[in-house]
Order: sequence, then C-alpha cells, then structure tokens
Amino acid sequence: MVGDANCIKGLGDIALARRDHAAARLAYEEARPLYRQAGSVLGEANCIFGLGDIALARTDHAAAGSAYEEARPLYRQAGSVRGEANCIFGRGDVALASSDHAAARLAYEKALPLYRQSGSVEGEKRCLDKLAKLRT
Repeated sequence: MVGDANCIKGLGDIALARRDHAAARLAYEEARPLYRQAGSVLGEANCIFGLGDIALARTDHAAAGSAYEEARPLYRQAGSVRGEANCIFGRGDVALASSDHAAARLAYEKALPLYRQSGSVEGEKRCLDKLAKLRT
C-alpha cells in the first residue's frame, strides 16, 4: 500500500514541478488516504504539504497556510525536523506573499535553526536569502 501511495505521490510531485496543479492535487488527494491506511504519517504529511504548495502557487494564501499548519504536527510526530522547518518556511512565504513582512521574518527566523539542526544547507540558505531580502 505504501508503494502504491509513493508512486501516486511521485506523479503528483512531477505534476507540481510541471505546474499542472490540477493533476498534482488529484495525485496528492489519492495518495493521502493510502498513506493514512498504511500508518505512514510522513507520507500523509508530504501530501498535505504538497497541497499547501499548490495553494500557494495559486495565491490561495489561506488554504496554503492551513495546509502547512496541518502538516507540521504530522512531521513532528514522524520526527522530521526538516519537514517541520519546511512548514514554517511555507508559512513565511504565505506571510511574504500577503505583504506581512514581520510575520514572514519571524517564520524564517524560526525555520532557520531547524534547518541547521536537520543538516539542510539548502533550507538554511533559503532562509538566509529571504531574511536578507526582507532587510533591504
């Protein structure tokens, strides 16, 4: 069951990379209950996070923020510090897109040590880049 879910989610990831939001949404929504049935909290969190990315790309800030907040405790439950950091970073992107620079700054500052803890140099760089842009 997890293998099926991984394949379906992978198709969603490809669709998202191609900006085919409708296909990505369908794939994540199909994979999510399969992960839940298999007890894969991380897989479910990844699907929810993907739905947040789709919402953000479509400038549906409320839905994006809700998805990132829904995924965050699942990442925490799964022990994924990087996943949790990604959710906080996503909330920062939502705040930035909504011109709430103070909230964006706080989110990036909160995500930064989590990226460092998880060893994600890429995540750390993304936070530092966003914080630098907010200071100018």
